[in-house]
Parts: sequence; C-alpha cells; structure tokens
Amino acid sequence: MKSPGMETVGVGMIAVGSVMLRQVMVGRATSLATDSRDLATALLRGDFTALSDVTGRRGSVFSTGVASTLDSGGSAGTFGTFTVPDAATTQAGSDLISEMKRLATIANNRYVLGTEGPGAYDCSGLVWRALTDLKLWSGPRFTTATFRSVALNFSSRVYTPAVGDIVLWTGQHMGVVVGTDLMFSALNPRVGCTTSKISVERNSPSYWRLTGSQPSTSRVKAV
Repeated sequence: MKSPGMETVGVGMIAVGSVMLRQVMVGRATSLATDSRDLATALLRGDFTALSDVTGRRGSVFSTGVASTLDSGGSAGTFGTFTVPDAATTQAGSDLISEMKRLATIANNRYVLGTEGPGAYDCSGLVWRALTDLKLWSGPRFTTATFRSVALNFSSRVYTPAVGDIVLWTGQHMGVVVGTDLMFSALNPRVGCTTSKISVERNSPSYWRLTGSQPSTSRVKAV
C-alpha cells in the first residue's frame, strides 16, 4: 500500500511534467531549465503569483537573428510565438520614456541603490519618480519586489511587449521598453541610467502597460 506521502510526490511529479509539456507546446523548449527551476522555487515557497507567472509564459520573447523592426521604425517584429506591436504606443508609455530619460539626465545618469532622485536613482526609484511626476501614480514608493502589489492601479499585465511598457523582474530589476530587446533603466552603479538589452537579464520578465490613456494617434519612434 502506498503511503500518502508517496502519492503526493507522484501527483506533484505528474503536475510538473504536465507543465513542462505545456511549456514545450507554447514555444519554450529552449527555456525548460529556467522554467523548471522557477516552477520548483514557486512550489516550495507556495508562491502562487510566481507559479502563475511561470505557467503563463509563452515562447521566447526576444531571440537572436530577428530583424529589429522597432528600432528601424518598421511595422512589426515577431519573437518566438510573440508578435510585437509596431512603434506606436500609448501616450502614457511615450511620456514614461521621456520622463525617465529627463530625470536621468538631470541626475547625470547616476545610480545609487535605494534612491529616487533627484541626484541619483535605482531602477524602481526611477520608474516610481517618473510615474509620480506624470501623475499616473500617487501612492507610496514601490520596489521591484512590491511593484506587482500596486501595478493594477495604473497598468495591466500584457504578454506582447511594446515600446513604453514597464518590464519587470520581480525582486531583481525593472525599466521601460524602448525598442526591440531594449530597455531604459537605472541599471547599476557602474554604468548608471542607460539603454541595455532585455535578453541578457536572468529569467523571464513580465510586462505592464500603462492604462488610463488612449493609444497615441501618431507613431512614436523607438528610442
């Protein structure tokens, strides 16, 4: 007779196997190692938000050898199973990019952990300050770890990243999408506030589109 513990382990293994099969079916065959690790961590911690994030991933958002159509002002680019919208974005997203770059310039692109300006920023501090300045968020300072708890007040999660979307690695980093596989953020003390590749960061990010505004009527060139 099998023990209840063995039955639980068996059910768990079947569940994990089913999720991994699903990941392959949605185009994440090359990311199984990362997904398996993140899934195991979420299960061990009982973190249902993280579990939902893993099981909601689709395809490889940014892959090599794909034309950088957003940078060139093209109409659209395809990444794995994603079709990335063209450079037209919400006005709020365009404003976020402009405000983050303005604030960074004033601070001489200086990075200091735990700061939110005006002389220096960390990644979440720069996003928070820009949203506050634009009057898109008037609540308390968030971090990469707490962003999800307030994000639905001014944004919605999306699975097809576009220019102007907030890109988030919970507990690690955040910035704003400015082009194909590119984000602008307060990156680290060595390089400060700068544009960098999304694909070099660890794990898969989530994307959040600012709400409360209509799509821009003019095309916004990726910067």
